[in-house]
Amino acid sequence: MSPLSPLIGGIFRFLRRLPRVTFDQIPELVTEMDRRLEPEREAFAFASWSVLKSEGVNVLGIPPVPEVGSELDSVLRGFQLAVVVRFVSSYLERSLSPFFEEALTDRLDNGELQAIAQFRDSCLDDGDLELRSRLAQEVHRIWGAPEPRVRVLGGLANGSAALRIMSQAHVAGVFGDVKMEKIITDRLGPFSS
Repeated sequence: MSPLSPLIGGIFRFLRRLPRVTFDQIPELVTEMDRRLEPEREAFAFASWSVLKSEGVNVLGIPPVPEVGSELDSVLRGFQLAVVVRFVSSYLERSLSPFFEEALTDRLDNGELQAIAQFRDSCLDDGDLELRSRLAQEVHRIWGAPEPRVRVLGGLANGSAALRIMSQAHVAGVFGDVKMEKIITDRLGPFSS
């Protein structure tokens, strides 16, 4: 995280006149965040699986939705955790961010917390393109490296961009910033509904 992130987040909160979040609200916010993030993981996996199938890739043995506790589920949770942790600084006081991150990490635990945290930690310093590429490469590996490699990786990278955008939109929505949620969601154009 940039040293300026807390300052920028504070200015952002002030200018947008967002409600102040207290420590006592964190469990409720985390529960709502988890509720919103889960369908996005499933949508990413199913859309990616569908594209593979339409490309003629043999999808036998590749589940269309991630099974809870699977390696794919853990990687997707770690990806979303990295995205949310980066974006949440716009809405939380710096002193509350570690508590929110810890609570969300615990909430996203699928029995493979170490795998989730490992993926999150491996990409916290990545830029958006590197983060998308890392997720695409991990999913490609988990699915057995289907061919055509370049097209599959490109499709997974595009899908990871949508997963990132929707995860950020849900952060805004959970924190009551409906205007920002709409702005972010509109980035997906006709695919946002």
